[in-house]
Amino acid sequence: AIQKSADILRKHEESKWVDDALFIIGKSYYYRQEYFSADQKFRELYITTDVPEMKQKAIIWQGRVLLDLELYSEGVAFLSDQFNNIDNSWRDDHIAELRVIFAQHHVQLQNWEQASEYLVTGLPELSKKGYKERGYFLLGQVYEELENYEAAYAAYERVLNHYSEYRVQYLAQRKRAEVARKLNRNDLAYTIFNNMLRDDKNLEYRSELDFELAKTEHERQNYKEAERLYNRVLHNPRSQP
Repeated sequence: AIQKSADILRKHEESKWVDDALFIIGKSYYYRQEYFSADQKFRELYITTDVPEMKQKAIIWQGRVLLDLELYSEGVAFLSDQFNNIDNSWRDDHIAELRVIFAQHHVQLQNWEQASEYLVTGLPELSKKGYKERGYFLLGQVYEELENYEAAYAAYERVLNHYSEYRVQYLAQRKRAEVARKLNRNDLAYTIFNNMLRDDKNLEYRSELDFELAKTEHERQNYKEAERLYNRVLHNPRSQP
């Protein structure tokens, strides 16, 4: 992809495909984890293009690059400047994506309040189901850090509305039950874990679900059942406890 796009830049430098070629080269470097080269191409695209949509894409991908380079403070400064200059040319889904990337930088800096604000405003407008799925899972974790367990439970529940990857769905269900336990809703936690155990898709997770079910029974003071479940974890021949 880099070679073919570079051919366009060399042979057709005045064509309408220059912006697309630069964008493809930048993304290709990004997926090769050559982040400095990617950043250079996205900066070049931003400077050379006259198309507002391409400028927006260049900014979004620069924000991603800074995230992967772990330059979180620099990322917050860069994205703050961009938000101050947003005008009517910006697409709603691009603004949403920028907000969610901004939130991820704040998460890494443990700025939980700011992260939650940008996620709440950005997630509903995202165009991709997979982004929403992971985004609401992240929001649930942020709310847990803020000890707002009601909001965390609601965020994990919203993950279920945006099915894209089963592993994320499984983890969201687990977190939902764990948060229910923190809210002293042990009956609800038991129901969630028990339903997960009965789902054939979760066979490989049976030991950890048995353990969580045992903990829940322990907290419900059903000690005999908790002991039985703990023993089932310890003596499971198919997985190491």
